[in-house]
Amino acid sequence: MILIKLTENIKTMIKQLCIIILVALFWMACSPPEPTTLEEYTTEYFQTLPIEDQKAKLLDFKNEIKSGELKIQQYEKIIVKADPNFTGKREIKPKLVSALPVEIKDFETFIEVTGNVTSIDDIRLSAEASGQITELYIKEGQYVKVGDIILKVDDNVIQKNIAELSTQLELARTVYQKRKNLWDQNIGSEIEFIQSRTNVEALENQIETINANRAKYTQFATAAGLVENLYVNKGEIVSPGSPVADVINLSKVKVEAELTETYLGKVKEGDYVTISVPTSNYEKSSRILEISTRINPGSRTFKIEMDVSNPSGKLKPNSLAYIKLRDYFEKDAIIVPTNLIQYELDETFVYIMDNLSAKKVLVETGETFETETIITNGLSGNEILINKGYNDVVDGQKLALADKNNNQ
Repeated sequence: MILIKLTENIKTMIKQLCIIILVALFWMACSPPEPTTLEEYTTEYFQTLPIEDQKAKLLDFKNEIKSGELKIQQYEKIIVKADPNFTGKREIKPKLVSALPVEIKDFETFIEVTGNVTSIDDIRLSAEASGQITELYIKEGQYVKVGDIILKVDDNVIQKNIAELSTQLELARTVYQKRKNLWDQNIGSEIEFIQSRTNVEALENQIETINANRAKYTQFATAAGLVENLYVNKGEIVSPGSPVADVINLSKVKVEAELTETYLGKVKEGDYVTISVPTSNYEKSSRILEISTRINPGSRTFKIEMDVSNPSGKLKPNSLAYIKLRDYFEKDAIIVPTNLIQYELDETFVYIMDNLSAKKVLVETGETFETETIITNGLSGNEILINKGYNDVVDGQKLALADKNNNQ
């Protein structure tokens, strides 16, 4: 019994010893070997050493470096004997880039707003007489000129009145002539003579007035243009002032647009604008004819108007128009492509080429429009910008032009 128990204890001890040995071997396998050279040492490992060991290792490293330098000098002497032109310095190839000159030119920016085409001569023709339309000479879409007959109104009543008055006038003139002949012979009363003359004059005035009104029964166009809306038909009754037709003259139209009040001081009457109407395949320049003096309190906008010549009539009222107008101008500005401007922390800079070397130049920027930006400080305008490869160069780096013919 004692022997069996002793045997079990020995087995247990052997198992524990094997586990300890395996753990030790695993730890040794996973632990990196202790560094022996300067290249193998890391800062973290060096800091774990006692201070005295650090001092000793530092002296070893210095001796190691000094020994390496002596070997390098010996090797250089061997190479120089074989090649006297050898300098011992690594040849660095220049960076291949392309470049372009900084531009000095007039700089302008534009805004584009939407507007509408409207007619200038939009006239409504109204009836001038009362009666039934006996003839209608116009239809929608027809072009009329000033003086063209547009309609006739029945004037039978007027003609009858004129006929009656003409008969009365003929009698009055006969009476007047007889009274006059007697008066010339000092026969008859003066009052009868004056009364007969007055009757003739009154009837003549009535006939003249009726004839003047009768002219209105044949109505003529008072404006030239296209008949857009026709409000009457033949046989209908009209009265003075009732609408007959709308006549629009499209030979000259205007374009209206609304600008926000921030542009009130930036545009003025006479400024050139570019007007385009996509639906009519139209694009031409014009001038601002009128600027509204009031700001719309709801939209905070003001109106501008431009006259547009439209001899072919291709521009139609209420068509959508786009107006491009200049809102900023600077003469002889220093201009660079916007994409060449780089930003790093609080610095804004570009790279220029200076004696085939890259030079970093800090700049200050102004207005930007599309792909160009004004440089307000940092450049004189005589510099050469690196425009291809500018992201891959550093200050002072040697450069070579990729295509000299394109960069001169």
